[in-house]
Amino acid sequence: MRQLPILCTFLLCALIFAWNASHRDGGSVASGEERFAVEVARAAGTAGQRGEDQGAHQLDGLGLSGPSAPGVGGRGAGVPEPVGLSGTQRKPGAPGATQRESGAASLADTLDAGEGGDAQTRMREARIAALTAGTERQHVVERYPNGEVRAEGAMVDGAREGPWVEYWPGGKPRSEGRYESDQRVDDWSFWHDNGVLKAGGAYDADLRHGDWSSYSREGRPRSATVYRRGRRDGFEREWFSNGQVRSEGSWRNDLREGEWRFYDYEGRLDRLSGLYRAGQKVR
Repeated sequence: MRQLPILCTFLLCALIFAWNASHRDGGSVASGEERFAVEVARAAGTAGQRGEDQGAHQLDGLGLSGPSAPGVGGRGAGVPEPVGLSGTQRKPGAPGATQRESGAASLADTLDAGEGGDAQTRMREARIAALTAGTERQHVVERYPNGEVRAEGAMVDGAREGPWVEYWPGGKPRSEGRYESDQRVDDWSFWHDNGVLKAGGAYDADLRHGDWSSYSREGRPRSATVYRRGRRDGFEREWFSNGQVRSEGSWRNDLREGEWRFYDYEGRLDRLSGLYRAGQKVR
């Protein structure tokens, strides 16, 4: 019985030791779980940041990053919807619409599938297709045998369309104007090979129409004529190289009509002067 208090004391100490040990283990387990959770969160954050960086890099490569990128923070101010050369505005999901119109989600799905490089190629191709949808317009450059540009402009279905420029060897302009369905229309200008204006006027369906003027290589006036659908129809005056008037009179349907005066190089009246009817001198 005398040993009973000692035994109780020993048991009490053992219980206290066991209780402390269990709490220390529990605290260790709790601390381990907390550390594990922290590491998981940190790893997830790092992976998320890396994914965002990769996504931003992919978007940069496609020219779609920044506040104006559609599908990434909304379309920026002043950025229009993609429009083809034909002027038709494209709708998301419509034939010829670019992939970037479908938003960043489709790009993210593609990148998640590990096809980022292919996505860039497909997106570029889609953008080009959207720009050229509805038209066969092509920019054409014609060259001399030495490689210099001879002419350049647009063609649609094999016909010249829109502004065209022709050049002399050496690069000086030879002619400039506009085509519609391979026919000259509106104002055209022509130059001598020394860069001096040679002639200028308007076309209607490939026919001279309206006032036309021509000039010598030195820039002196040579003629001023009125045309109607390719035929001279109106007043005309011509000059010699010395500035002296050579002839003057009116045309009707490409025939001289009315009073005409012709001069020699010295300004003297020529015998061809007189009255004309339907192209024939009557007096």
